[in-house]
Amino acid sequence: MHISEATVKRPVLAAVLSLFVVLIGLASYDKLTIREYPDIDRPVVTVTTVYTGASSKILERDVTEIIEDSLSGISGIREITSESRDELSKIRIEFTLETNLDTAANDVRDKVARVAAVLPEEADSPRIAKSDSDARAIMWIGFSSDILTSIQLNDYLDRNIVDRLSIQPGVASITIGGERKYSVRVWMNPEQISSRGLTIIDVIQAIKNENIERGAGRFESTDREIGLKLDSKLKTLNEYNKIVIKHYGDSKVYLSDVAKIEIGPESDRGFLRANNKSAIGLGIVRQTKSNVLMLLII
Repeated sequence: MHISEATVKRPVLAAVLSLFVVLIGLASYDKLTIREYPDIDRPVVTVTTVYTGASSKILERDVTEIIEDSLSGISGIREITSESRDELSKIRIEFTLETNLDTAANDVRDKVARVAAVLPEEADSPRIAKSDSDARAIMWIGFSSDILTSIQLNDYLDRNIVDRLSIQPGVASITIGGERKYSVRVWMNPEQISSRGLTIIDVIQAIKNENIERGAGRFESTDREIGLKLDSKLKTLNEYNKIVIKHYGDSKVYLSDVAKIEIGPESDRGFLRANNKSAIGLGIVRQTKSNVLMLLII
């Protein structure tokens, strides 16, 4: 007996089966997601560390190997791959399919935090993201302004927009294209430096010594305790100009004598244009297990 024949002879059974299918569909409506492809992405966490001025060998020895060794013992790891190149270390940790991505990221973050103190002081803090280090942005948003400069626009986006996008479900990180961060740029004059018997290292060290902010212990008495902080962060161009590089008896060599100081972008290596205008772009990088179609709704 075929199904069609059975349903014709038993209309009540056919109606019950149809109603059952409809109920299953209604119950599944809120649980089924719309996806372009099946959910087969493996959970991936990446650790990225920037060490300005360091060679690939130094990064491999002082950053990559230390972080890799710290990751041993995390459950669910399928594979660890790393890449060290000039000024950049990238470690990719791939987990098994059944591993919870949030839990894996927290485990990696805890392990990296334990070795952060032994990493070079000059290196930036490691950035941990729930995505492949080579993942590309699924969407770019371009911003331009006829009123704000590129540096001012970048600062506004960084303070008001980037964090709001970063906390959206499924977002791993926000990439800033054509980034123009506020920075004090010191343009050294090699001739003036050498004529005063100085080196570039002397100038750099003098700036570091004058631009300090760190904890300095605490002051305790019988009834109170006061935390101490050493704060000599330079805040204006005039303060930078007055940095003393070297003493010659009663005379002094100031930073302004051997360099030109100005406010400018942290880096001029790249730029971005949108609609034929200078712009700042925000690229949305998705988490490994997130739904691209649902993410674009934000």
